[in-house]
Formats: sequence, structure tokens, C-alpha cells
Amino acid sequence: MTLQVSAALNDSVSELLETRCCSLPGMNFEIFIRNTGGKTLTIKNDVMLSSDDTAFRLDTLYPPAPRTVAPGEVISFYGAIDAALWKRFTVIALYDTRGREYCFPISHDESGV
Repeated sequence: MTLQVSAALNDSVSELLETRCCSLPGMNFEIFIRNTGGKTLTIKNDVMLSSDDTAFRLDTLYPPAPRTVAPGEVISFYGAIDAALWKRFTVIALYDTRGREYCFPISHDESGV
């Protein structure tokens, strides 16, 4: 796989985005994406969260546009999701602008994914 993903609830990111950066209250979810491949990718700013019985598209991520990630680089997206809702999901899927899907299991421990 050409991407490594870390996604987790993180209440401390809320303070940073609300008071020091962007005036975005309530952001408690962060995703870090590392490009481990040899080609630059552009990742869309929405994810699909799913489990055996349900799916939920989280399409209100910040920044509100696709992000380009060169080989070896890391990008991040931030959002808001209810903690109980987040715990229901077992897979997170990301998409690039070429239509490829990248799926990762969610562990719900300290590392997130």
C-alpha cells in the first residue's frame, strides 16, 4: 500500500483549531496520511467510515479541499465526530482524485488506526 494512515479522536486538536489557528470550534478528529509510495497523490477531503452494518461519509473535513502529498510527506485533515459514533466503525476509507480507494482497519486504541 502506498499510504500509512493514523486517525483518532483527539480533543486537544479542538483547542488548537479553535483558538490559535482557524476559528473552527468542535474539531475532535484528526487524520494523518503519509505517502510511502513513489508517486505524488492527491487525497480527497472526505472519508468513509464503515462497519459490518453501517457506513457514514465524513465530508466536512478541514482543510476543505483535496491535498497533495508527495512521496515521504505527511498531510493532515481535521473534523468533528461524536465519540460514540466513531467507536461504531471498524474501517476508514480514503480516496484519491483518480478514484482509488485506500482502506484501513480502525483499532480504537491510543493509535486510532
